[in-house]
Amino acid sequence: MYKLEPLLTDTTLNINAEFGALFTTGNTESTSILSKLALDYEMDNWRHKYTFESLFIQYDQIDSETNKRTSVTSDERYTLNAEGYYKITDTKSALIFWGNEFDRFGQYRSISSLVVGYNFRAIDGSLIKLDVNVAPGYTFIESDNGSTESAPVVRGSAIYSWRVSRTSRFTQNVTFETSSINTRVVMESALTAKIHGSMLMKVSYQATSDDDVDDGTANFNTQTSVTLVVNF
Repeated sequence: MYKLEPLLTDTTLNINAEFGALFTTGNTESTSILSKLALDYEMDNWRHKYTFESLFIQYDQIDSETNKRTSVTSDERYTLNAEGYYKITDTKSALIFWGNEFDRFGQYRSISSLVVGYNFRAIDGSLIKLDVNVAPGYTFIESDNGSTESAPVVRGSAIYSWRVSRTSRFTQNVTFETSSINTRVVMESALTAKIHGSMLMKVSYQATSDDDVDDGTANFNTQTSVTLVVNF
């Protein structure tokens, strides 16, 4: 991974803030805001990672009868993850993961998972790295009708990183969670390029698939974004 110039000098702590927004006016008025905050902290044999993501989309519509403009929120999602890795060897570690997603307009209003498992680095090259996680645990799911379910879950992930050049990097992340309630697969491809100092430009494409959805609900959703990333 190439180095950025941090705004803070504590090498055990790394903070990345990511932000993207789109505002339109005129015939169509809308607001789209995408943000992400990631904190990575190392202490002795432990590595802690915390991430928070949010997506908010709102547009204005005009009532044909009253000719009044009203704001309508079409998407609102928040994700909070906490991960802990305990070093066993240079390439292996035990892990604990807690994740929670809130989706105001999704079929699953909230999904919370707690898993404990194993992490290892499958590829550890100078330009290419591949980390793999496998962890069983338990998931708690609330549907849009207010009903809640819980079940054992298996979570797996693969994080691929390729340093394309001194100033750019390509990453491919694949995560799945499978239980008797639902199987979700999330794939994200991203290309980041250093702009100046501690700033990056990031272009990403994310696809999410759920195998158990109601009729009329899409089981495959995508998100394409261009964001600015600042390394603190």
